[in-house]
Formats: sequence, C-alpha cells, structure tokens
Amino acid sequence: MAASSVAVMHVDRSSLAVVTVHNEDIMVLPHPDLHIRMGTLEKQRVGATVEWEPRTAVLTAQKLYFAKKDTDIILDEIPLQEITEMLQNTEQGQKLKEPPSIVIQTVSGGYNSGRTYVYRAETAEEHELWFADLCSYREKATLLQEKMEKKMLNSGNSFNQFRQRVLEVYESSGSQTFFATLIFASFAIDLSQAELLPPDGSYRAQQFDNADTVFTALFTIELAINLFARSKHCFRPFYQDGWNILDVIIVCVTLMTQLSSGVPSLKPLRLIRVFRIAKIFRRLTSLNKIVNALASALVPVGNSFLILFLVTCIWAALATHLFRSRSEVFFGKFSASLFTVRISYLSSSVFFDLVFFSDIVSPDVPSGDRRQVISASFSSSPCCSWASAVTRTIFEDGLLKTSTDYGIAIFFVSYVLIAGVFLINVVVAVLLDEFISSIQRRKQAMLREHEELEEKRKDAKRAKGVLDPLTSHLANFVNDTDLSLKIKQTYERLDQDGSGGLNFTEFQNGVKKLPTANPMHILKDDFDLLTDGGRLCNDEGEFSSVQFQRMMREELRRFSQRMVSNAMSETQSQELKSILLMLKVMDLKSEQQERDSRASLRSESEYETKSFASAVFDVCDKQGRGMLSKQEASHGFSYLKIPRDRHEEIFEGLREEEGGLSREEFLRAVVFAESKEDQLQSLQQQVSRIQQDLSDVKEMMAKMCHGELDLPARDV
Repeated sequence: MAASSVAVMHVDRSSLAVVTVHNEDIMVLPHPDLHIRMGTLEKQRVGATVEWEPRTAVLTAQKLYFAKKDTDIILDEIPLQEITEMLQNTEQGQKLKEPPSIVIQTVSGGYNSGRTYVYRAETAEEHELWFADLCSYREKATLLQEKMEKKMLNSGNSFNQFRQRVLEVYESSGSQTFFATLIFASFAIDLSQAELLPPDGSYRAQQFDNADTVFTALFTIELAINLFARSKHCFRPFYQDGWNILDVIIVCVTLMTQLSSGVPSLKPLRLIRVFRIAKIFRRLTSLNKIVNALASALVPVGNSFLILFLVTCIWAALATHLFRSRSEVFFGKFSASLFTVRISYLSSSVFFDLVFFSDIVSPDVPSGDRRQVISASFSSSPCCSWASAVTRTIFEDGLLKTSTDYGIAIFFVSYVLIAGVFLINVVVAVLLDEFISSIQRRKQAMLREHEELEEKRKDAKRAKGVLDPLTSHLANFVNDTDLSLKIKQTYERLDQDGSGGLNFTEFQNGVKKLPTANPMHILKDDFDLLTDGGRLCNDEGEFSSVQFQRMMREELRRFSQRMVSNAMSETQSQELKSILLMLKVMDLKSEQQERDSRASLRSESEYETKSFASAVFDVCDKQGRGMLSKQEASHGFSYLKIPRDRHEEIFEGLREEEGGLSREEFLRAVVFAESKEDQLQSLQQQVSRIQQDLSDVKEMMAKMCHGELDLPARDV
C-alpha cells in the first residue's frame, strides 16, 4: 500500500515530457491517459480592468495544469493537496449573467505561495463538472498526502509504523464507540449492584464480582493500548491529557482492589469503580464543555468559599468564648462551634430556598396557606432542629425574655444573614458568572473563527492584483517622497546582483523573498501585464528602477480603485456608498486631467519639434526662397537624424509643390517621421517577441519530428 502511494504521488511529474529550448527546460502537459478532465478555463487577470484569458486546463489525480490555448507548454500548475479552499463566486456571475467562477485558494508556503486563482468555465454545466471533479480529487489527494506524511514521519522503523497504526485504530470512531458502550454498561451494573445489595457470598454477588473483573480487564487493556499508542517522546502525548491521568488512577485503584480482595480494609476502595463514568466526559463533546466551564470556575468559587470559611471561623471562635459555659456539647471547643454555626447557615439557606421556590411553584396559593406549606416543609428538613435544639437551649429559660437572650438571638441572626444569606449567594453568583462567562468566551471564540473564515472567503472572491501584498505595504506612504523611497528600497532588495536591471526570473524569485503579509507567485503572463506588454523593458527583457517606479505607481492606483470598488459593493450603508461613489468620480476626473496633461505635453513636444525643424529649414534655405529642393530637404532630414532610407517614403507621402517643399510641408514631414519612428520601434519589439515564440515552437516541433522528445509511452 505504501509503495503504491509513493508511485501515485510521483506519477504526474514522471509522466511530463521535458523540452529544451534555448538551454531552458520546458514542461509540457502529461499524457492523455492520465487526464481526468481536459477543457478550456478562463483565467481572471486583474490590471486596469478585469480580463478573462482562455487557458487549456488539464486535471490529473494530483495536479491541475494550465497551458496556453492550443499549446502543450505548461504555464502553471496547482498541486491538489495544496488547495486550502475552493469557492463558487455565483454573485458576480448572476449580476453579469455569466457562468459562476471558481476561486482556488492555495496554501501559504507551498508551490503557488498562497496565491488565489479565479477561473471560470464557458458554460454553467461545465462549471458544475469542473467544480465537482476538483472537490473530489482534491479530497483524495489530501488524504493521500496525509498518509504519506505519517509514513515519512515514521519511516525507517517498523515499530514506529506499527505504533502509528495502533493510534489510528484506537482513535477511530468505531473503537471510541465500543469503549463508550463499555463505560455505560459498567456504570449500569454498578448502579444495579447498589440497588440490589446482594449478600456477600451469594450467587448474585458472585455474578457482579465476575462482571467487575471482566470490565476491569477490558479497561486495563484499553489503558495499555492508549499508553502504547502515545508512548512517543517518553509518553509526553499521554500525560499531557488530564483525562488520561484520571484513567490511570481509576484503573490502578480498581486493579489494587481486585488483586487484594481478601483484605477487608481495602474493600471500600472498590467503590471508586463508579467513577469510571467520568471517562465518558472526554468522549462526549457536550459534557466536556460543561466540565471545562466548571473547571474554569474553580479558582473564583474557591476564593468565595475561603471568605465564607473565614467569616464562619470568626463567629465560631466568638461562640466558643461566649457560649461554652451554656452548652458544652455545641460550643465546648472551636471544632464543635465551627460545626454548629456551619449547620446554622445551611439551615437558613434551606429556609430561604423554600420561600423562593414556594413563590415560583405556587404563586396562586394564599399567603397564609403558603406559610403553612413552608412551615411543614421546613419542619421535615434535616436542618430544621437547629433553632430549637441549639439556639433555644442556651437561653436562660428556653424563652426569649432577658437582654442576654436578645443578645444571643442577635448573634445568631446576624451570622445567618451574613453567611447564610449574603455570602452563600455570593458563592452561587460567582459560580454562575464564571460558568456563563466560560460558555460565552467559547461561543465568542467560535463566532470569531466563523467571522474570520467568512472574511477570508470574501477576500478570496475579491478581484486582486498579483502584487497586492506588496502594494498594500506601499500604501502606507506619507508623501510622494516617502513613496518613491519605499519603491526604490524594494527595487534594491529585488536587484540582488546590483546590475541595475530586473528580468522575469529575477523578479519572480525576488518577490517571493519579500517580507510581505502573503507571498507572491508571479507567472510570465503576470510579468507581461505588469510591464505593459514588455514596453517597460529593454531589448534584454529587463526593467530599471525608473520603470519600476512607474510600474508600482500604476499598480498602487489600480489597488486603490479596487479597494474602493470592493468596499462599495460590500457595504450596506448608503452614506458610505455615496462617499465612495464621489471618490470614484474624482478619480475619473483625475485620470481625465492626466490624459489632457499628456496631450498637452505631446502638443508642447510637437511645438518644440516644429520650432527646431523651422530653424533647420532656415539653415538649409540658403537662397532664402522659402522653398527647399529634394536635395536640401534630404540634407535637413539627415540633420534632424531621420534615417536616409525613410526620405523617399516621406517624399512619396507628401505632395511636392513647384520649386520644392514649403516650410509647412517640411515641418509636417518631420512630425510625421517622428511619429512613424515611435510606432516602428513599438512594432519591432512586438515582432521580436513573436519571432522568439515561433522559434521556440519550431525547435520543439523539430525535436518531436526527429524523435528526440521523450514522450511517455502509452500503456498497451
């Protein structure tokens, strides 16, 4: 089983073909026999706008691969066991009348560095199929990964593997249910024995003893299994659980009474087997919550009982000195006085409980009848004789007549009011307060975890840029100078070799090492989007610190727009929505002003060009005719650094007047040539990238034709 798991874990990687292009290894999609599902998924790309780019998606048993449309070269892959959560963003699809999108959240520190992917299928039916298959195989891959981790943890030692297997069996639901049933059965037999009380030596008593022996043996075996399963690191996992310690005490005392059944003094210890039912608290979550809440109230309630005990000791000491001569039995020494006054507040608490519950149980009973009910109930209680048997016996004639008798009555009544009414209720109040507070803290913790989970799900569904962790850090700038300094420091940290340029590989590896809240995983298409299709890079595919400043400032603007848009869509406050809408309108006006400013700059640049070209025209027009011949105009174009092979093209595009070119024609030709030069440079960059891609594809196809590409063989 373990060997097959290892084979499954590596089957995807071993089945991938490797193509070497320009000394670079490129992975292609796995063999079709390994495909579980293959189709087209559109990837969400967040830039100036939210775009959806089609990708070829291939799902295998362990990974989800993505390639460019109509190609086999892998652009990205997601290990299924590293997917922490998968969500369906149906709200956006309903608003736009489009198929819902699939939000894939990966584990932080994994292959994808915690990146969140958003994909959507072409139809709703395909979406359901993709989502169902991804959920199913993700669960299988996660279980397989857990088994592999456990195997690696205990690898190299058959004893550790056996111990881990025993722990899995012991913690299984079947085993826990079996032992819980044993606990209930043992408790039921103990109660039956307490009810029937069979004589020693009788047949029924022998049956109860045999049942006790069987249960003791079974619980001893359970304890031994638990000890062995948690014996790693010198039994640390075992004794860190307090319930295990209680289990050891109960089993050890029960074994001791079983082995020494002939010793009469140890026979009462057999009663401890009744406490076996306490083991059920660990297995039942609802009971465990109550026990934990009571345990958290032990210290405050203990402090309250300490105050009550100290007050009782004070009154007991006073009663010993005051009433010892009147009643040697009740107040002859401190211990006797302490017991006597303790009974007094117990009886008083019983009395007030009777009054309280009589108002609740029988509110419609007349007050006179209710007093009779209270008197009868109190007279039948065990503590009812305290007033007559203790207090009245120390009166002079048994009646309340003299001032001394009134002093005695005040002494005991004051104690009853302070201890039996006030302090005992303080103890109960503290117990209830701590108990309820513990339950509320647990509920608040669960609510907080639920809110954090919902917030993570909301955040996963939001449109986010690939550099958002870095942009959110830069968003804490103070002013423009501080922002420029932060961006510069980030670039210096990325440019580890200090060459002054960053290409895709350096940028991809560098952003993963930045100390951001979440790591960033950059792909080639992300790099193209950030660099404006490569226009921010030089011929070697690198961008400088100046281009990085421009790139990050643009990303910061997009980040702020997305933040405003997300807040506006999620808030329920109309006032906040109106404020955010005004911010969006102001941002639109700012962009319009920026475009107008660029147009103005272009106009100024064109004006400077025309001014310089006019001066060149005057220099070339030596005869002062206001006209230039082709030769003179060509000389002027060369002076303005316009390539000579472009001169004829310019002349063909212009209408030449008689006698040559006028000043207006010459100036228009210069402006036209410069605009064409800019367009040509941009076109050459795009053509060079297309040629590079075609060259890579041709080289791969050539190797495939000559059989140099090592594709996995089909199973016969």
